[in-house]
Amino acid sequence: MPNMFVELSEELAREKGIKNGDNAIVSTTRGDVEAVACVTKRLKPFNLNGKTVHEVALSWQYGFKGFATGDPANRLTPHIGDGTTVCPEYKAWL
Repeated sequence: MPNMFVELSEELAREKGIKNGDNAIVSTTRGDVEAVACVTKRLKPFNLNGKTVHEVALSWQYGFKGFATGDPANRLTPHIGDGTTVCPEYKAWL
């Protein structure tokens, strides 16, 4: 797929009024990205302490240059890392 995409469950898509192929905005307190919606049966909502929680899946290989362009998912994650290992914190944060 040449554009950034977000996979989301049928339940979340129905709740948000998003159809397969629509442009969707994924946001956190750190930023947002625009991605093409890919509604899938692979993801299901789950219950966490009595609250329904939805998970979405984003690809990491998109950026500003090259064949696949668009917003990078890194906009949604913290911009910090471990000083010793130089491992980005998003590997544990997500």
